[in-house]
Amino acid sequence: MYKSNINLNLYKTFYDVAKCGSISKAAQQGYTSQPAISKSIKKLEDENNRNAYFACVICYIDEEGITRYFEGRVNGTITEHYLGEKGFGYDPIFFVEEMNKTMFQMTSEEKNSISHRKRGLEKFANYLREKRFEKMVEFTANEILDKKDSMIEKRLMGGMSNYTYVISSNDNYYTIRFPGEYAENFVDREKEARNIKLMEKLGITNKTIYLDITSGIKMARYLEGTPLSEINNYPYEKVSEVLKKIHNSKEISLYDYKPFERLENYEKLNKDLEFVFPSEYQNLKEEFFKYKDYLEKQEKVLCHGDSQPSNFILTSDNNLYTVDFEFASHNDPIYDIACFANLKLEDGLKLLSVYYSNLDKDKILRFYLWRCFQCFQWFNVATFKELVGMSISLGIDFKKVSEKYLENIKNLLTDIRKIK
Repeated sequence: MYKSNINLNLYKTFYDVAKCGSISKAAQQGYTSQPAISKSIKKLEDENNRNAYFACVICYIDEEGITRYFEGRVNGTITEHYLGEKGFGYDPIFFVEEMNKTMFQMTSEEKNSISHRKRGLEKFANYLREKRFEKMVEFTANEILDKKDSMIEKRLMGGMSNYTYVISSNDNYYTIRFPGEYAENFVDREKEARNIKLMEKLGITNKTIYLDITSGIKMARYLEGTPLSEINNYPYEKVSEVLKKIHNSKEISLYDYKPFERLENYEKLNKDLEFVFPSEYQNLKEEFFKYKDYLEKQEKVLCHGDSQPSNFILTSDNNLYTVDFEFASHNDPIYDIACFANLKLEDGLKLLSVYYSNLDKDKILRFYLWRCFQCFQWFNVATFKELVGMSISLGIDFKKVSEKYLENIKNLLTDIRKIK
């Protein structure tokens, strides 16, 4: 197990250092290495490849002697002439495409925001934070199981926010989930607890042995298998069978998904953070909402609510199970099929054709509409995560994720117009 004589609380200090900037006193006074810059420009006169980067590497050796390196980089190109007479080092000729200006032309805040030193320190800080977190995971598992030998085997990388680990203890294996930051804005744990009991009755999921509705920490028996998101050929018939067990069951959820009310709540989270929705989003939403009454009048059944491929596990004995019922509730069953299109639209369309023997225009339209709705929903979730800083803490560019969902909405609405 990992040991270190460094106080793991230092990760906050490293974040503070990373935020405080990297511009030296010499830079602030306008110092520049003009002879070196002139030499570089001369040397690159006949070069087509002018790519360059600034780098910072942090070396960390723990008390067991294991060495790790954390590198931060800023990529750029060398300009053909000075863009500014002053600036630290090579700043006047180092052009950064993501900022569309040279380092010299940036304000202190802009330069600090992309600093290679900051990026290196953030990686180091994230590493220290993860190690501290793993200690807490093992301690919590021991408390739940009343054991002392719990050990992390691996982390499961399924969702964008939760931290889920496989734990071994006394030759038994479990999964333990710690909700990501701000999860309480999207999930009701009391509802999740009731949903799990409903799904366990249907025999389609693993056994949950612990769920704290306050913290959201959950432990379950580990399903040895492969998420469908990690295989090439999906067992569509099996997926259809599992969903039909849910949709056709006599089990009754106490909850309605209330999609449009949910979307309004998600938008409010972003508005409260002073996010201004782009006009493109507003225009697309106006077009989509013409179908609101049509979607709301569809017959509702018990649904999984988040039936994307990563939430289906194919075991070694070729049985298929499903997990994660944070959003299970009453809804149009085609909503679940649209969720399965999370990675590729074609996956959901294929499942739709397997699920329904009498596929018609109405079902196809509902599929596209619900997929479009989900993109509106996840645009807002990704935007929120970007606004609260989770792009940095999770290492996922949620701004790009939100932009991708917006692009998907445009494409889906184009398809919907053709179906009509």
